[in-house]
Amino acid sequence: MTRATGARAPAHARIHCAWLELPTWRALSLAARYLLVEMIAEYRPGKNGYLSWPVRRAAERLGVSKATGARALIELEKNGWIKVSTAAAFGGHAKAATYAVMMFPDDRTGEPASFAYEHLPGEPAYVERKRKSAPQSHRKDKAVPVLGLDGIKGRTSQSQEKDTAGQVDRPRATAGKR
Repeated sequence: MTRATGARAPAHARIHCAWLELPTWRALSLAARYLLVEMIAEYRPGKNGYLSWPVRRAAERLGVSKATGARALIELEKNGWIKVSTAAAFGGHAKAATYAVMMFPDDRTGEPASFAYEHLPGEPAYVERKRKSAPQSHRKDKAVPVLGLDGIKGRTSQSQEKDTAGQVDRPRATAGKR
């Protein structure tokens, strides 16, 4: 409730300025940071530990692929911002994993807020991708340089004779004569 009007404050997600300086915050990708804001916005007292975030939903909210959504969830877990309450189940009835946000008490287990993200060193959860090899067009330019009109460096006399065998002497055009 607000003091002036007595009305309830609208739902909101609060990001503390001190979090922005934590190594665990700095280690997060932008997708993981945004997903954390989405998860905090969904939090309601009594519901922490029951936050259902399937990879597909995370990807839709972030506007990214499912792989990027999954990486964002892994980053948040590795850096102590969330923890898995129940793992995803596959089979006859697939169920998404449920999560608890670590800055609030876990209502599923009754544990107090752990603030684990404040004590971890912060590690990027992404994997360095392998660099692609250079395109073929860059590799094939290993040709022998042209020396001038008389010939090409590195060619045998036989190959030069074959190239010049079919040529006919042509008169040169002279400039200025009409």
